[in-house]
Amino acid sequence: MLDTQGANSTTRSADVPPLPAALTPTPAGFTVSGLVKEEGGSMPSATVVIKDTPQTTSGANGRYAFTGA
Repeated sequence: MLDTQGANSTTRSADVPPLPAALTPTPAGFTVSGLVKEEGGSMPSATVVIKDTPQTTSGANGRYAFTGA
């Protein structure tokens, strides 16, 4: 095989096995969580939306969490 300059060539040694096919990871579950805040502190009952997921509402302490598969 010639490199982009055409000056060097490489060969594969017979005793070196080819690389395995790339594996596609199985997606694992995920959790996104956080705290809704304003200047005065946490913000309870705020609606939190992440695109293409069901919305959730922050709790009394302003915390929220999304969990998916």
